[in-house]
Amino acid sequence: MNMSSVGRGKTSARSVVLTLHRWVGLGMALFLLIEGISGAMLSFRGPLTRFFDPALFATAPSSTARRLDLATLIDAAQAAEPQREFHWFLPMGDDVALVYLVPKTGLATRASIAPLYLALDPWRGRVIRRMDARLYSDQGVLTNVMPFVYDLHKTLALGSTGIWILAITALVWTLDSLWAVYLTLPRGFNAFWRRWKPAWQIKWRARWPRINYDLHRAGSLWVWIPMLLFAWSSVALVDNFGAFANTMTGIFGPNTSATAAFFERQTPRATPVPALDWHQALDRGETLAQTFARRDGYAVAAPDSLWYDPHSHQYSIRLRTSRRFPEDRDLIFYFDGDTGAPGPVIATTDGTRASIATDWLIAFHMIGDPFDYTVYRIVVCVLGILLAAVSTTGVVLWAAKRRGR
Repeated sequence: MNMSSVGRGKTSARSVVLTLHRWVGLGMALFLLIEGISGAMLSFRGPLTRFFDPALFATAPSSTARRLDLATLIDAAQAAEPQREFHWFLPMGDDVALVYLVPKTGLATRASIAPLYLALDPWRGRVIRRMDARLYSDQGVLTNVMPFVYDLHKTLALGSTGIWILAITALVWTLDSLWAVYLTLPRGFNAFWRRWKPAWQIKWRARWPRINYDLHRAGSLWVWIPMLLFAWSSVALVDNFGAFANTMTGIFGPNTSATAAFFERQTPRATPVPALDWHQALDRGETLAQTFARRDGYAVAAPDSLWYDPHSHQYSIRLRTSRRFPEDRDLIFYFDGDTGAPGPVIATTDGTRASIATDWLIAFHMIGDPFDYTVYRIVVCVLGILLAAVSTTGVVLWAAKRRGR
C-alpha cells in the first residue's frame, strides 16, 4: 500500500465521521438545547420553585416549633383524601411535606380516581395544595413553571415516548462526544500540540461564520470531559437498552447484591393490611435504624420517608446518616409489617467497583453527595447553558454550509 492510498483512507474515514457528526448533531440539537436549558434551571430547582411559587412553602409558627412526625402527616393526608391511601413522601425541603396518595385498595370506584400529591404544612398538617402525579396544579401558570421544567428535562413532557427519545439521544450523544473529539485532532503526530492548539482558540477578530465555527469547536473541547460524563450518566438514568449496565459490568465486573433475592423470597400474605400501623411502624423503624447505627458506628438524622409495600409486606424507613461518600448517606431500613423483624438495609452502593462508579456518575449528574454544593450547582448551570450554546452553533454551522453548497 503506498502513502497516497493511506492518506485517502484517512480522509475517507474522517469524512465518514464528519458526516455522522453533522447529521447526528443536527438530529440531537433540539433535544440537547432543551436538556441544557432545563438542566441549568434544575440545578437551582429549590430556589427557583420558591421564586415562582412561594405559596407552596409554609412558615413555622415559632422558632421552637417542631415538625410533625411522618406518621401524623400520613394521618392528615389520608383524612383529607378518604378515597386515597398514602404511598410515599417526595423530598422537597423542610418547609413543605409532599405526600403521594393512590386510590384506596379495594375501592369500587378505584379506576376513576387518579393518584395525586398533597402539599402539607409540616408543622400544622393542613393541606396547602393538591397536585397531580406530575406536580401540576390549577393555581396559575407560575406555580407550574418548575414542574414543567422538570417534566421537560425528564421526559420532554411527552411521558414514556419522551423517555425513549431521551434514551436514544443520551446513547447517541455519548458516541458523538467521542468521535467529535477525533474530528478536532490534527492528522499525524508531528508538532501535534502546535497544530491542535488552534482548535482550542476562538478568533474573535474574524468574521462571524469563523467565530461561530470556533465557538462550536473550542467550546466543545473546553468542556468535553464534563459533557461526556453528563452524556454517559444520562444513559445510566434512562438505560432502556441495557447499554449502560452491560458496559459497566464489562469494564468493572458484575454487581453483587442480595437485596433482590430477599424480596423474591417473600410470599404473599392473606391480608394486605399490616399488624403495625403507621405510628408503630415509625417507632419500630427508628429503633432499628438507631440499633444499626450504633453497631456500625454512624449517626442518623430524623427519618424523611416511610413506606409500606403490600406485595412484600415490608415497611421501609429512610434516614440520612453521617456516612461519607462513596458510602451512601441515605439508608433505607426494611422490616416486617406484622412482626417488625428486620429485613435488609439498602444503600445505593453495594461495594462493587461497578456500583461505586455508577454512584459517582449519578451523583455528578444529579448534584448529589459528594457534589451537593452551591459552587457545583453554578458549574452545572453554566455547563447546561454551554450545552445549549454548542448545539445552537452547530445548527448555525450546518445552515451556513448548506447555503454555501
